[in-house]
Amino acid sequence: AIQLPALSALWAATFVISAVICTRAERELGVHDPAAIVLDEVWAMAAVTSLLPQWGHHALLPVIAFALFRAFDILKPAPLKSMARLPGGWGVIADDAGAAVYTAVVMWWLGRQLG
Repeated sequence: AIQLPALSALWAATFVISAVICTRAERELGVHDPAAIVLDEVWAMAAVTSLLPQWGHHALLPVIAFALFRAFDILKPAPLKSMARLPGGWGVIADDAGAAVYTAVVMWWLGRQLG
């Protein structure tokens, strides 16, 4: 299993690359955070699922993680709405990164409850 420091470095590098790609896509499409850009969700769910083994091995955990992530992404609790307003692709990916963090916290707690 990949260690958390290496995983964090991978997340950071792919976050920056994704923000650059999303900035370019926004420019090409002429719209802030268009629905056609899904790299932000892909990045965030990859980050969340990379932590699943840390939370346990219950069969429903991936489904719960996905549902939680989508709920946080759609509802955008504070400060996710503010993060979405960052310029260019940074805003596109930052709110999803925040939703991934919220999901990770809830999943960590849930994993501890399920033992």
